[in-house]
Amino acid sequence: MPSEPEKKVFKPLPYELDYMTDELRKRAKSELFEDEDTRVHSLKLLKSMLNDEKGLNWQDDDMYLLAYLRARKFDVKRACSVVKNFYSAMRKHSELYDNFDYAKVKRTLEGCRIGFLPYRDEEGCCVLVFSTKSPQIVKDAVQYCKDTDRFNIPRLALLDDFTPERGDRQ
Repeated sequence: MPSEPEKKVFKPLPYELDYMTDELRKRAKSELFEDEDTRVHSLKLLKSMLNDEKGLNWQDDDMYLLAYLRARKFDVKRACSVVKNFYSAMRKHSELYDNFDYAKVKRTLEGCRIGFLPYRDEEGCCVLVFSTKSPQIVKDAVQYCKDTDRFNIPRLALLDDFTPERGDRQ
């Protein structure tokens, strides 16, 4: 009698993860070409390139810069370009950053529930849960994420509230 194939047991990772599992380390190496030597060398090179940029006040934080390097698979020139573009956009649209109105954001999000699940999905990604009385807010946010280069979203699932008391269903 043939034996059944072994099923892989899913062990969720916590939301706050300050280490890399062996599985994540293998994925980082195969998909991003990331290992300890690459990380150290690329960070050093990226910081050097950013220091050479006149008038660029950038955030000198390894975890912050690693996000840019990972988004560009440790292609340091491309990561540097993305960092410069981000700070250029901040200067160009300073009204969005300098005069940020928390009260407006609070009013927009009133009636919404937003948060992260306490554990990550099977691929190690954080899961954001967003519920609002206005489905248009969610649709606009999703469209904005898809339309901009600022977000590198490998997959996006929109979970909707199908409770019968919602009056916005067609």
